[in-house]
Amino acid sequence: MLGRDNSIVTDLFCGQLQSKIICGECKYESLAFDNFWDLSVSFTRSLNKLDGCELTRMIEHFLKEEVLDDLFYCEKCKKRTKSTKKFVFWRLPKILVIHLKRFLFGKFKREKINQNVIFPVDNLDLSEFIKESSNLVKSVYLSQADSSVKDPRYTLFGIVNHSGSLYGGHYTA
Repeated sequence: MLGRDNSIVTDLFCGQLQSKIICGECKYESLAFDNFWDLSVSFTRSLNKLDGCELTRMIEHFLKEEVLDDLFYCEKCKKRTKSTKKFVFWRLPKILVIHLKRFLFGKFKREKINQNVIFPVDNLDLSEFIKESSNLVKSVYLSQADSSVKDPRYTLFGIVNHSGSLYGGHYTA
């Protein structure tokens, strides 16, 4: 995973997502791996009301299977088809940075989302988000992790907060 970026920053902050695109025609699965240094999660809208107030549900929404807008060219059946895409955690970083997308840019409206987010302070357990992957994925994650880490749990130790509006403000830590 490191390749050319062998550094302490990569060792601490870099995780890896497995992206799976499934052909709508022949069900062939195309896999790719993407490094991430932060997890950018969004609030969702349903029935003109914001939901996703719990951090774990926001992560679940980020990882859920979605239908791709563009047609995907399948290597197996050699056709452009409607396909789906899904992310799973392949490797979680030792230090996980989560970015809440608090700014909404719609067609006719732009706004800052000031809704509170519920998150655990002592035990953010992400095991439910890696269990969908195969046992091989779990064993790779656990074997690459620090020996003191038994499972993918995180403890909060810092927050950066934006106070102000969409057009200006200050960040505090």
